Amino acid sequence: MTDDVRSKLLKVKALAEAGSAGEREAARAMLNRLISKHGLEKAGFIEEPKQQYDFSYENKFEKRLLIQIYAKVTKQSTIRYKAPNKRSKRILVDLTEDQHTEMKKLYSVYRKAFKKELERVASGLIDAFIHKHDLWSGVASDEETEPMTAEESQLLRDLYRNLEEVELPFLAMPERFGLRFAARHGRGPVCETPR
Repeated sequence: MTDDVRSKLLKVKALAEAGSAGEREAARAMLNRLISKHGLEKAGFIEEPKQQYDFSYENKFEKRLLIQIYAKVTKQSTIRYKAPNKRSKRILVDLTEDQHTEMKKLYSVYRKAFKKELERVASGLIDAFIHKHDLWSGVASDEETEPMTAEESQLLRDLYRNLEEVELPFLAMPERFGLRFAARHGRGPVCETPR
């Protein structure tokens, strides 16, 4: 079988699997005609050769994203990959050339989008944490601050509600730690050692 025939069969097979209902029916009929025309077996006739490809990641979130994209591209629920060594932030996966191209594109797009989203949420998270635990000096700032957008305000409220309380044992039992807290000049708690 020539590369042109293989390429055409792969495209028709992909359409038969992923197109709309009408496209799938038409593609299946065309696929059956092509199989008959070229005297091919239906099972395994267009197995594209797989190669090992290398993908790198920076952290556990990117690794998980990479594995999920691999599952999506290969349409497999069981994921098999290799890591060159335990400390390496790379995985090796077996893919066809088309799968590699698709995975590379998806990883590039989703990786950037995830980093942007993570930065947005992390920024809101620190603000929510400060509000939740009342970590203020008590003195008004001279700096001008930009007002929050409705989206930023909603994110802050959502994050705030999901934060857990932090127990501060030395506030509950100051004598245990030899500490006493006093408010001075409206500036909030000041830590002093007992006399």
